[in-house]
Amino acid sequence: MSLFRLSQQEQITALAPGAHDLQIIHSLHGLDGFLVESDQLGANVRDAFGICAWPESPP
Repeated sequence: MSLFRLSQQEQITALAPGAHDLQIIHSLHGLDGFLVESDQLGANVRDAFGICAWPESPP
């Protein structure tokens, strides 16, 4: 469950000027998924800001 149903979130994204594509975090943890699914959240944030991923290990 979330503050808005998925269909409403899609509508908000479609109508918001300059909005990025809707990104959905898939998790078994419900509303707390964004706290646990750091890989998915990080990828979405990097994509939204055009940031490259951190290397797996320092060079």
